[in-house]
Amino acid sequence: MGANTIIRPGLSAGVTRVEGTNKAIASTIDGEARYVFNDPYNGGKMVVAEAYRNLIAVGSEPLAMTDCLNYGSPEKPEIYHQLAESTRGMAEACNVLNTPVVSGNVSLYNETTGESIFPTPVVGMVGLIDDISYLHKYHPTAGESIYVVGETKQDFGGSQLEKLLYDNVAHQQVDIDLEQEVVRGQQVLDAIRSGKVSHAQAIGKGGVAVKLAQIAAYFETGLDVKVALTAAELFSETPGRYILIAKELPVQGAVKIGTFGGERWTLHYHNGQLNHDVEMIKNTWKGAIPTCMTSAV
Repeated sequence: MGANTIIRPGLSAGVTRVEGTNKAIASTIDGEARYVFNDPYNGGKMVVAEAYRNLIAVGSEPLAMTDCLNYGSPEKPEIYHQLAESTRGMAEACNVLNTPVVSGNVSLYNETTGESIFPTPVVGMVGLIDDISYLHKYHPTAGESIYVVGETKQDFGGSQLEKLLYDNVAHQQVDIDLEQEVVRGQQVLDAIRSGKVSHAQAIGKGGVAVKLAQIAAYFETGLDVKVALTAAELFSETPGRYILIAKELPVQGAVKIGTFGGERWTLHYHNGQLNHDVEMIKNTWKGAIPTCMTSAV
């Protein structure tokens, strides 16, 4: 990475210093396919909101986005419906979240032997950090508390859990409150920039359990967490949620769920517990692509 890279991409949005200034640009690329196939209108909203949250989580103010819209043949009524409704949802999200589209492209007729790809809008979004001073301490330390912001519901339509268990999409509607995204995003942004938060992550694909595992793998340290969720709800992908690491309550309404640091990754949930070696989690996460490529040979 270049000398102006402050946060490498991978776990969250990347952050690059604007050379010669105290400012920085954050950037992220996000896409949804199963969610848009599941519910085109709300899925379109979720694509934009996911990028928005990822930028908030590094302390940047989302500014604008570009997009790449990938669909099958619009001459088919169901594909045209996906295209029309998902872009309508994306436009609504851009308006509410104040992230105008400055460029983009559309790729249609993506089919093989009459089978269309999943409708896959991809967005690239950038955000501005006016003053990078808070980033000097933006790194969690052992003993700090882990908080979750936002309520977890049983949202599995289009989720990774649904894909793993059933390999199809049940077409369950998933609601997303864009106005709440703005309010909650501003609260989290203020807490990060004020120095109250030493690390933040938007909870996305795979839900709370997967995000906590990624944090442990990235920082190569254990966590001890207890949540009032069922085994399935650990993987719910309810939008609008964040994980924050801080010394004390950083945002009103946040719920303390555990402690950062330790030798093991331990997650207590309703009537159960997960307990894993951090090295195993790290190797699973970082070795995912090589493993897939090797097994495909």
